Amino acid sequence: MNRTILEQFLARQFELPDARHTFISFNYDLVLDSCVQTQGKLSWNVKAGYGFTVDRFITPLGAVEHMKQFEEQGGAFSMLSTNRLDCAANVDALVTILKPHGSLNWLLGFKENYNFLDAVPILCLEADQSITHYDRFDCQHLQLKDDIGGDLSEESVWSNAGPYLIPPTDSKSSNLQFVKGIRDQESQAYATADEVYVIGWSMPLTDRNQVELIRKCIEERRRPLERVVCINYKARTGYYDDVAQVFGVGDSQLVNHDSGFCQYVDTNGS
Repeated sequence: MNRTILEQFLARQFELPDARHTFISFNYDLVLDSCVQTQGKLSWNVKAGYGFTVDRFITPLGAVEHMKQFEEQGGAFSMLSTNRLDCAANVDALVTILKPHGSLNWLLGFKENYNFLDAVPILCLEADQSITHYDRFDCQHLQLKDDIGGDLSEESVWSNAGPYLIPPTDSKSSNLQFVKGIRDQESQAYATADEVYVIGWSMPLTDRNQVELIRKCIEERRRPLERVVCINYKARTGYYDDVAQVFGVGDSQLVNHDSGFCQYVDTNGS
């Protein structure tokens, strides 16, 4: 996605009066996250901006340097001390980013075969807390507290951690509490929204659980959505009818734009 165009779109959306914005992204990448952070508006920050409260982070440079020790055979390996995320958690912020399939900057401890622990992820950030990602599959011996003493429990140390990325079909069945929390907030957003923007989502078969969730939430709404703006590029035949059916709107509430997101922002604004 063109970052400049996305920033223009966000700037216009964030100027709307008395509006709350919930972004539900099925992508792992960080373009949206970074653009929202760069806007610096409506009090979004990494502490609670993903729908859960984060306490610690690592930097990619620190993690890569730390992992070099494991390239050698044997030895006593040191811990990687995570950094305390000291910015305030603004739970009343008017912007939330929900990523039910995970994100490239979320790290979570796991056991063998990437069985993730039922814990809250830490983040990968630059030293100034700007958004970035960790480009390795794992990071070992993470220390989760400033002082652990002799405590090597999973609350204090993750022997192995990696980016939390899961297939779309797995988010519905996940037993992790923070994932359930994301899905609950996602459901609440569908249930209470006035308007929905569907940007570049083709509704693939792999996202059928998300389609089912949206349809269920829409059916339980007290009133229909006022408007659904669907932005795509040369969508398949019947696509916009499918969107209208899933979101429970008729022709008068559905705004279609089939010439791509860049042209939509250039010609339509918000």
